[in-house]
Amino acid sequence: MPSEGITPAITLTKLQRPRVGHRLVARPRLQEQLDAAQSLTLVLAPAGGGKTTLLSTWLETCNLPHAWLSLDEHDNDLGLFATYLIRALRRCSRWSTTRSLL
Repeated sequence: MPSEGITPAITLTKLQRPRVGHRLVARPRLQEQLDAAQSLTLVLAPAGGGKTTLLSTWLETCNLPHAWLSLDEHDNDLGLFATYLIRALRRCSRWSTTRSLL
């Protein structure tokens, strides 16, 4: 856990949406459901279920501002999580210049 007053090092790859290859299974029904969503949408599936591929593919075409944050089992420190979340939101063009976070 980082000490107070010390800014933790940020792994920038955690804030970058993964690029998807061209050889993947099309999921038009799931992409239509994402298009129709009006608020926060949670995508739940087991590991290997295609969540990252689905969302990354959809974000390439939806033309909406978005933030990406990849998490793993080491991201259980609230302060570090908040740092990453704020950084991810700041990278989103809608938040970067018009809002001040914390």
